Amino acid sequence: MYLDLSGFDNVSLSEDSRRLVGFQWGGFYSIFKTLPFGFKLSSYIYHTLNLQATSYIRRKCLIPVHLYIDDRLIEEVRKPGLKAGFSCALLANYIVCEVVSRLGYCINLDKIVFIPSQSVQSAKLYTREMNNAISLGILKQTSIPMTKDLKDEIINWRFLDSWTGKLEWKKERHLVVNIYTDASMYKWGGYFKINDREHKVGDSWAQDMLSLPIMVLEAKALLNALRSLREDIKGSRVDANVDNQALIGAWNNEGSISMILNTTLKDIFQLTSDLDVMLNLHFVPSKLNLADDPTRKLNKSDATLDN
Repeated sequence: MYLDLSGFDNVSLSEDSRRLVGFQWGGFYSIFKTLPFGFKLSSYIYHTLNLQATSYIRRKCLIPVHLYIDDRLIEEVRKPGLKAGFSCALLANYIVCEVVSRLGYCINLDKIVFIPSQSVQSAKLYTREMNNAISLGILKQTSIPMTKDLKDEIINWRFLDSWTGKLEWKKERHLVVNIYTDASMYKWGGYFKINDREHKVGDSWAQDMLSLPIMVLEAKALLNALRSLREDIKGSRVDANVDNQALIGAWNNEGSISMILNTTLKDIFQLTSDLDVMLNLHFVPSKLNLADDPTRKLNKSDATLDN
């Protein structure tokens, strides 16, 4: 939901505050009687006031609402007895519009999407090559070379030609699993605790993996750890603690300039989709990473006979 920028005019200023906001034009001084758009603190004030309505909607109407200044993201009604789904989302839209309009807010009907049409998760991760090709064609006004990566990306989206399925509404996660993953130049490791039992997983890298950048190894360590506990994390929210900022940035940005890293991120995303997992990455210093130690110690099982 978008509120109109003129909604700032709904906020009246006290007489003592009016002399603090104004402008000079043609030798005259003018003051504002309402909150001016463009004033340094206006966004903060407007956002703070909007939080009151948002808190009321969350508490009284049981509707999760995310707010940023004049934008609201509305989820479906979470009321006992109501079956979560599309109808609850429409009901939530109606309730929020009714509440904010009665409070005097100006709603921008041109920008609001009342009925969600289609939602594609992590689409940016799967459209980077096509976006680059489009930019190249616009910039140079020339033919676009069909590289292997571009071809693979286009083929990946051809499923839409005959797809008749649907994406389920994401459910609120109550089970949270914390894991730690790490990678060294010769091993990967993972640590997690479920039902008060500690688990450690890990293995040595294959010979062809040793030349990969450390951020790719960190991503593959995360992928291997998730695969190792796939039966324990279905339908859960997983908070993964890693000590590589590049991996966190690439995951949050849905891709990086490294195609090898992007390929691993796609594997991670596909796994989380199959397991209905909501994955969040958090940074942890190496000395606090519980998976760091296992990746730097050799076990007897790591030994091999030398010919």
